[in-house]
Amino acid sequence: MNYKELEELMNTARDKSKGKPIDKNTRLFETDDEYHTGDNYQSLEIQLHGHAIITFTLNRGNGVVYKEIRSCGYRTRTTKARINKWVFGNDPLTKLVQVKKKWYIKQWPTPDGKPRLTEFYEGMMFNDLQYAGGVE
Repeated sequence: MNYKELEELMNTARDKSKGKPIDKNTRLFETDDEYHTGDNYQSLEIQLHGHAIITFTLNRGNGVVYKEIRSCGYRTRTTKARINKWVFGNDPLTKLVQVKKKWYIKQWPTPDGKPRLTEFYEGMMFNDLQYAGGVE
């Protein structure tokens, strides 16, 4: 789902201050991004049980949308499923996975034909489904 589709979904909310229900115990909110301020930026976030697990920030100047992901300390199947659904969607090449109780971003293809595993950390950022860094 792209940013415009998320905006259109948010516009159907009965009461924007309470967010738009988008899944069980999951709501979409308009928010102020703590890192990007001013008229050039606009943010939406997805909260699971009141915790912001995904923040989408649109840079109006260049049209780039940054997607920041967090577990908020709850590394559960549900958190992982929501991140995969709303950030990676139907992309078969990138997923958040769990291997031996650790979370990783699994990306294909790589030059050697094996998937690349990048250990997950709070605040990982992506744009157009590519890893863009973040705060460790």
